[in-house]
Amino acid sequence: MLNAMNTGKLNQKQIASYHQDGFINVAALIDREEIDLLSQAAREDRILDQHSFGRDDGTGATVRLSLWNHPGDGIYGMFARCHKLVDSVEQILGEEAYHYHSKMIMKDARVGGAWAYHQHHPSPDPPVQHLRDIIRNAAVFHRRWGWWPMSGWLHEFERRGLIVYEHHTQTWQAVST
Repeated sequence: MLNAMNTGKLNQKQIASYHQDGFINVAALIDREEIDLLSQAAREDRILDQHSFGRDDGTGATVRLSLWNHPGDGIYGMFARCHKLVDSVEQILGEEAYHYHSKMIMKDARVGGAWAYHQHHPSPDPPVQHLRDIIRNAAVFHRRWGWWPMSGWLHEFERRGLIVYEHHTQTWQAVST
């Protein structure tokens, strides 16, 4: 386990490890007191609970989650803008980080099943080299969650004439070349 001594400043070995392995584990980046405060706030936040929704995790169990796009001024926004976290991300990316969305998984310990996570990796925009994988993964996601992920990429692929949306099957299809 790598340790950034709770400053949010990663060393070159940690950054190199991220670029080699695709992840790093930073011990105590967010300390126990901060985690306890966030955990207590989440347990007591009735609005967060009321706006949550359940999704099948693929094993038959339900995982509840809540999503939002703006970090806000409350405790969740403070964590999203926390210098320790943001500075670390920006070191890894080598550029400014932007808040895309926040997701709170509302799952009790030892209850429910697995949850899939995604990580950043450099890629052209849109990542044309992964077009067929993106179509396939987006279709799996759409079947499970009922909405299309990666819509910006899908619409850019469509604009470039690489894919078409088939309204009668409600699927994206690659254009044969």
